[in-house]
Amino acid sequence: MSLKVELTDLPTTAAKYGPGFLLSGDASGGPHAMHVRYEFGGLGTAGGGSSDVKATCDVGKTAARNIEANPLVTLLWPPQEDGGYSLIADGSAIVDEGIATIKVLGAVLHRHA
Repeated sequence: MSLKVELTDLPTTAAKYGPGFLLSGDASGGPHAMHVRYEFGGLGTAGGGSSDVKATCDVGKTAARNIEANPLVTLLWPPQEDGGYSLIADGSAIVDEGIATIKVLGAVLHRHA
């Protein structure tokens, strides 16, 4: 079961979860998970269009290399209790000097139905 999270609500929703994980994949699709604390910025709308939400986090060498090869990433916060919802956001990332900036493209709360 998935519930859409409006991008403007993502920072508030993520704050309830605390640190999460950055999931990246190398050029061949090999997965890498990294425990991180996200900061959010870029909130608001431009000309009534969709909101531009960006998350930033420090990354290690493997995640940075993966993002260079494949910029599509997933931000994941596991459920806080048994049977609870995970928060999952997909985005496109760039890395500059060990900091990933992720443009969030969509987010959901998800749990097994």
